[in-house]
Amino acid sequence: MDQASITRALVAAFPELPVKPEWSAKLTRRKLYSPRIDIAVGPFAVEEQLAAEYDQLVYNHRPILGRLHALFERNVRGFTFGDPVPELPDCLEHNRNARCLLAIELERSGSRKHLMGGAINAAALGRLGLSVAYSRDRLATLLRMRSYFLFLAGAGKNSFNPRNLFIVTAEQLVESLRPALEQG
Repeated sequence: MDQASITRALVAAFPELPVKPEWSAKLTRRKLYSPRIDIAVGPFAVEEQLAAEYDQLVYNHRPILGRLHALFERNVRGFTFGDPVPELPDCLEHNRNARCLLAIELERSGSRKHLMGGAINAAALGRLGLSVAYSRDRLATLLRMRSYFLFLAGAGKNSFNPRNLFIVTAEQLVESLRPALEQG
């Protein structure tokens, strides 16, 4: 699935919400880095916070988010030894100051540093961040990075908290949307 196909599937699964490919966070401070997310599902909170609205949307779309969580948990269990996966409510409460409901990074190529930057941006900007791997190798690399973040935090080092970052494959993302697409 390419970016356009995934965008169309998200539009169908979240018909009441804006879905934008190549969404720029448009942070308003001059000279501040403003990341571009591969696909974002709104509403978009650029000037204000929308925590209460995101709370309601998370509740409304719990079936899709629950399927994503289960697939992510399966990925973690299959690739790592004992890394914790927070319960779904903990994941969805972590980023109260999100800029969009879902921030999705599609990971086909790029360096490990590129993957890490995409994962951090997705989790920082979305109530739920998704790193979508297009190969088993990319999936393993992303999961190892997550494990590294958890190791750093456990060792008392400065770290990024990946609590609201789900790592899934492109096929798993489509699988999680399929029931909503079949209803619509």
